[in-house]
Amino acid sequence: MTPILEARSLTKRFRREKVIKDVSLDIFPSQIVGLIGPNGAGKTTLLRLLCGLIVPDSGEIAYHGETKGKAFDAAKARIGATINAPSLYPNLSAQDNLKAYALGRGLAIDNDAIRNAIQAVGLENHTKPVKNFSLGMKQRLSLATALYSGCEVVLLDEPFNGLDPLGLKQIEDQICSINREKGVAFVISSHNLPELEELCDRFVFLEAGRIVKTFYREELAEKEQRIVSFFSSDSKRCLDFFREKGIAYEQKDNRYFLVCNDDPLVLLESLKQSGISPEDVSITKESLMHLYSHGRISDE
Repeated sequence: MTPILEARSLTKRFRREKVIKDVSLDIFPSQIVGLIGPNGAGKTTLLRLLCGLIVPDSGEIAYHGETKGKAFDAAKARIGATINAPSLYPNLSAQDNLKAYALGRGLAIDNDAIRNAIQAVGLENHTKPVKNFSLGMKQRLSLATALYSGCEVVLLDEPFNGLDPLGLKQIEDQICSINREKGVAFVISSHNLPELEELCDRFVFLEAGRIVKTFYREELAEKEQRIVSFFSSDSKRCLDFFREKGIAYEQKDNRYFLVCNDDPLVLLESLKQSGISPEDVSITKESLMHLYSHGRISDE
């Protein structure tokens, strides 16, 4: 499959600090890619490079294989982006905001395209000024601006920030619907790892301006382990057991959490044989958040 967008050995400095360091990344049709990393990792800068808001100091970006000229400009116009907070006009309706967006980018006002973009994000029945929109509705409208010109890839920077559970669900549903029905690829930068885990086909981890790991959902399933948690009031016996077996654990009050590499049932039987009676046992899949927070992401 041919990538829509290709980044090769991108480097970017601000003053003397190198914030993007030799980053290469391909974005393929219909993918949803999660861009993950701590504050200051370079996620927003990378998105700004990918959509052409800033230019790299070295390296190259290709859209549909084009790196310069009119064909490059035409392909680049198919990359939509919402970076940082969406810039909206509070006294205008959703439709009029899209018209203003088109004028600001030098695009022809296409009423059919505006209607399609508004419908794609579920705002076709809302005619009130944007100042009366909820945060979730504003986020959906910012998504519509990115879709307006028939984009093949949409880059979203922290689209879940500040949303309540209903707003989160609405944005997630809209992204899934647009991806599934229109084949639009997404690159989403977010600290909300549970949402990314639900949405994404592929995960890209960025630390200190470098990509440290990239893997697909199928690989995540292979990497994930089971977390066994249980309650026990016999703290001394539990701690002696963990020490003897060399088992890493976390403790919250009298509840214990263990990452299990083998069959969890074997571990539970071993506990019982050691005189420990685990209560309220739970066996869950290790989450993307747990992988990330416990430093099991970087290449071994």
